Amino acid sequence: MSDRKRTEEALRQSEARFQELATNLPGMIYQFWQGTNGSQRFTYVSPGCLDLHEVSAETFMQNHNIGLAVLHPDDKAQFLRSIAQSARSLKGWQQEYRIITPSGKLKWLQGHSQPKRLANGDIVWDGFLTDVSDRKRAEIALRESEHQLREQAQRERLLNQLTQQIRNSLDFDIALSTAITETQAILGVDRCHFAWYYPNAEEPYWDIIKEVRHSGLPDFTGRYPAATVGLLATKLLQLEMLCVVDVETVTDPVWKAFVQSLQMRSVLIIPMQMQSGIIGVISCSHSSEPHDWQADEIELLEAVMGQLAIALNQADLYAQSRAKAHELEQTLHQLQRTQAQMLQSEKMSSLGQLVAGVAHEINNPVNFIYGNLNYASDYIADLLELIKLYQQQYPQPAAAITAQVEAIDLDFLIADLPKLLNSMKVGANRIQKIVASLRTFSRMDEAEVKSVNIHEGIDSTLLILQHRIKKRDDRTVIKIVKDYADLPSIECYAGQLNQVFMNLLSNAIDALEDALKVNADLIPTITIQTKLIDRFVAIEITDNGLGIPESVRQRLFDPFFTTKPLGKGTGMGLSISYQIVVEKHNGSIDCASSAAGTTFSVKIPVRPTSK
Repeated sequence: MSDRKRTEEALRQSEARFQELATNLPGMIYQFWQGTNGSQRFTYVSPGCLDLHEVSAETFMQNHNIGLAVLHPDDKAQFLRSIAQSARSLKGWQQEYRIITPSGKLKWLQGHSQPKRLANGDIVWDGFLTDVSDRKRAEIALRESEHQLREQAQRERLLNQLTQQIRNSLDFDIALSTAITETQAILGVDRCHFAWYYPNAEEPYWDIIKEVRHSGLPDFTGRYPAATVGLLATKLLQLEMLCVVDVETVTDPVWKAFVQSLQMRSVLIIPMQMQSGIIGVISCSHSSEPHDWQADEIELLEAVMGQLAIALNQADLYAQSRAKAHELEQTLHQLQRTQAQMLQSEKMSSLGQLVAGVAHEINNPVNFIYGNLNYASDYIADLLELIKLYQQQYPQPAAAITAQVEAIDLDFLIADLPKLLNSMKVGANRIQKIVASLRTFSRMDEAEVKSVNIHEGIDSTLLILQHRIKKRDDRTVIKIVKDYADLPSIECYAGQLNQVFMNLLSNAIDALEDALKVNADLIPTITIQTKLIDRFVAIEITDNGLGIPESVRQRLFDPFFTTKPLGKGTGMGLSISYQIVVEKHNGSIDCASSAAGTTFSVKIPVRPTSK
């Protein structure tokens, strides 16, 4: 009996210590039993149950379903799955879950338990539950804080990116695309778009110029009459921010219908008037459900709009400076072209005066010689007739006369003298033709605009360039092929067109001289073809040289562009030719080139036209 009493006393003391320990420990200690027949119950629950579940341990043991009833609905399925898995595997059970106490408090509990299968197949879980609500709230607060920090970092990154793009590109379209794309991503909205308001149009309208939206939503870029927007237009024109949590609460039926037509449920719109006076708006919206816009979201959208205003202002200033620079560049080029043309015109005028003067000075003595040759022919014919008469009347002249006749070979002189006079006439006639060609080229004795035969101008130019065309000791003669059509006279600035022909033919000769250096067997040829196309006279000058590279051909008519060595070209010949043909005559000049040669095509209207 003493041993039994001592054992019972030790057991009571052990139970007392366990009860004291279970009462003082935070949380709830329990033992849960599950029979093979499916029955289950709590066989022990510590007094901590009251603090955790707001019910006594006795009540909890009497109704084990209380534990399931207080489970948070979102956690119940996972809780039951974890219990079933622990029963199958007999592995330790550990779970965090939420409960809602009878007083409505939300608590986070953490459970630990170790299952054990009894000899009869029943399973017993010994475990404990602790309240980890403070830790979970701290974790949630930390996550929210980290989320806010990430959002803040994203917003700062967006603003920095916009600022950097404004500094680097000065392109408003690029800044706008970046702004609405990043804003839509950071705020997580269904749609973000930007629009301009045009109040001075015949019918004022809003123009949505760019938007970013979730897939599945329709594209709403385009113009919308201001009348269809309703009260929205008035508020935005007054630069009022519009923050609508739910469009269903909007009282203005016109605006409500317009926003609903754009499939928007919740809208945040920030307007801003730019320095130019134009009003722009940036809008974010949710399509499916209301959204309570937060202060930081509004602040971000306002900051983005401010950056866009800066971007637009700088883009306008940059565009204006570019336009001014382009205008100054065009003015400079025009001045350079005018100066070069004036210099060239002065040179051609001086050349024309010189040519005309030389032609005049040559023409006077040639006319004198040519006119006197007729008289000389008559006089010599008379003298020869007289000699013939003497020979008939005095067949036996004195010895001195006979000696002189033999000395001068009178018979040869009588036969050759008429030929000599005829040769002098041919030479004088040739000089007259050259003088006429010089006068035709210079056109100094004609009105500035006159009806002329274009072929005469080409032929006079060829005559002047004859010294470069004919054969010399160091060069093969250049073959000239003329394919002239029957053309009407054209009204033009003849002297200036002759200048064009001079430039084109000189360039063709230069090209052939270069080609002969590469291919000595080449037969250098310049083909000149004229034809009538509608109301235009077309002149094509073709050489069979080496051709012109495409990179050079594209710049042929640029002022001061030349591929010739220093001192051999000014780069103004073709540029001035372009001005004479296109600007003076409203015609056209083009160049086609290949490895087989180059063709310059000039078209001149038969009658002057206005552009």
